[in-house]
Amino acid sequence: MMKNKKRKYISLVVFVGIYIALIVFIIYPLLTGISEDSKELISVKEEKAFFSEGQSSLHDLRDYFCEVEPNLNKIEGLFINKDVPIEFIDYLRWLADYCGVSIEMSSVNFEEKGEEDTWSFYYFNVDVGGNYGNLIRFIEKLENSQYLVEVYELNVGKREDESSPNDYVEASLLLKAFTR
Repeated sequence: MMKNKKRKYISLVVFVGIYIALIVFIIYPLLTGISEDSKELISVKEEKAFFSEGQSSLHDLRDYFCEVEPNLNKIEGLFINKDVPIEFIDYLRWLADYCGVSIEMSSVNFEEKGEEDTWSFYYFNVDVGGNYGNLIRFIEKLENSQYLVEVYELNVGKREDESSPNDYVEASLLLKAFTR
């Protein structure tokens, strides 16, 4: 009987040892692996949600850009080319012809943006001559033109020689044209 009890205790100790060994070497690593895998799965799902949100935002941004792109192109067209302002000079000549006035440009000076200016600009000294109505029309069309232009100074005077018509006036303009 004593042997039987000893066998039971030994068997019990062996089974408890095997049970503890199973827990320590098999079940505990499985549970920690499952816990780590669960955390990783949660992290991957959060990243996927973040990227899905980012992708959605990117699609929204692309749609918004497609919507505002024509306006951006119009805004870009407001500024003259800093490197070659020929297009603007040609526009001034065309506008003068269109309004029926004569035009002469005496100087062009480039200025980098200053403390109070947001953009760089050119100063154009322009002398215009013609009848008063055409001259006013030229200035109005210039101020409402496709370019961002400011009439910085304006001096208007009447020519006093007898060869010119009675309503002939001359104007000296200092134009400030902003560049891109």
